[in-house]
Amino acid sequence: MRRMTDLLRAGKKTKREGVEATEVEEKPATEKAEEAKAPSRFHSALNLIREACSRDEIVPELWRRITAAAEAVLEDVLISPETAMDFILNATIEAESYVHIHMLNLSILSSLIWKELGGGEVATVCAIGMIHDIGIFDLPWDLIHGGPISDPDSRRSIEEHPRHTLRRLEPLKGTIPDEMIKAVYQEHERIDGSGYPEGMGGEEITPLGKIIQVADLFEAITHPRPYREKHMEPFEAMCHIVREVKEGRLDREVVKRFIDLVSMYPVGSFVELSDGRIGKVISATKGAPFRPRVAVEGKTEIIDLMERPDLYIRRQTSTPAL
Repeated sequence: MRRMTDLLRAGKKTKREGVEATEVEEKPATEKAEEAKAPSRFHSALNLIREACSRDEIVPELWRRITAAAEAVLEDVLISPETAMDFILNATIEAESYVHIHMLNLSILSSLIWKELGGGEVATVCAIGMIHDIGIFDLPWDLIHGGPISDPDSRRSIEEHPRHTLRRLEPLKGTIPDEMIKAVYQEHERIDGSGYPEGMGGEEITPLGKIIQVADLFEAITHPRPYREKHMEPFEAMCHIVREVKEGRLDREVVKRFIDLVSMYPVGSFVELSDGRIGKVISATKGAPFRPRVAVEGKTEIIDLMERPDLYIRRQTSTPAL
């Protein structure tokens, strides 16, 4: 069975049945129109992510280019975090694998949370986020794209991918701070020790590792995946993350800052107000996670729910009406 890396080098992907390789299909015109909305720097970063995923190792020369791309992405992200969140939730970009988009989205989310918590070297955090999951490309394509995973052997194989990532990052030791490489390895660990691959817990997990865990979970559960039937709406995802905190699996302070950044109805999500109008959340209100600012009626009216006690969000909706 061929590895995902081999298929990416060939510019191809396999069918779900897993034998014959076919060219990537042309995307519909409507999806191409959506792609045009994504900032060009995000497209450039995605191209580098594709290249990194096709390599057996991340060599220093490639890392320098990834870091430069991360700095460019951050210029857009830090000027307008709201635009970045809108991109994460709504943009459609062509990729050979959902993992490419996941890595870009996680890099943006992790950078925003890291900066909110006062961390330095934000560009390095963004760059390491862009390649945090490259080890998954050591696995067979069909294992990642072939639908629900039920057998224990396949599950164990998937849970080994952080070790594959460490191997690919080996040439960067001494270039990237060890704590950042360790944080990437801890993406799927949990504070209560229930994660993988090593079952680390508590203070064994680095501050950045705790951030990457939250960013990874939010990004993963709000986007389609071939191994589950459906994904969560953003508000549902935020509620799930809060439950994970209450059950001791995610860091409370990290999640609190994440909510401050995006609100319980994350920026970019669509909501129905109590007067029946549909709107799009455009910015969060720190300290008031259920009272964001919402654009309604073709974006001609912006409602700050902190200033409108007569209105509230009735529910999340997946129907854009703007």
